[in-house]
Amino acid sequence: MSKERGETTECEYCGAPCTWEASGFLSSTMNADGTLTDHGPILVAAYAEPTAAPPEAEQFGIYVASRVKRAPVWEEYKRQGYPIISTWLNETGDDDTDDFGELWARIESEIRRCEVLVFYAGGAEDFPFKGAYIEVGMALACGKPVLVALEDVTLNGRTMRPIGSWILDRRVKRFASLPEAMTAARAYLQRRGK
Repeated sequence: MSKERGETTECEYCGAPCTWEASGFLSSTMNADGTLTDHGPILVAAYAEPTAAPPEAEQFGIYVASRVKRAPVWEEYKRQGYPIISTWLNETGDDDTDDFGELWARIESEIRRCEVLVFYAGGAEDFPFKGAYIEVGMALACGKPVLVALEDVTLNGRTMRPIGSWILDRRVKRFASLPEAMTAARAYLQRRGK
């Protein structure tokens, strides 16, 4: 059963009354004496229903994943008319995001609704990635095609360092440049009538 932010219910984790936060983390347990005990960062995803796009939400657009410093590149593609739906592009400053839990819920919803995800590494200096890898994982878990643009990146060994062996997944297509990947994304949308 899904929990609402601020709702206090019996905790499936500890059995005591607990308060739930929108980020999906357990915030506290009310002790018998009325004091609160902080559970710490216990992820309760196993107890919450997964976030899903509303049934009436149509799939559309391109979700983009990269280092934040690449946001100006994505903004240029948006100006060129590419249907990029990633709202994280509006939160690229250090203090732009008020609630990271809400941001990740929004990212998940956008990835569920997108037609295709484009991942971009503009050179070896973009490594290591963090959130972009999570976004790729979400897309693959949703069965979305992932187009990977690796510019000036050499992949090594069976595990494809530094990117990782996930790039060998059958739903992943690799491109030598971002323009090639974006052209392929647009063509994919056109084939699907979007």
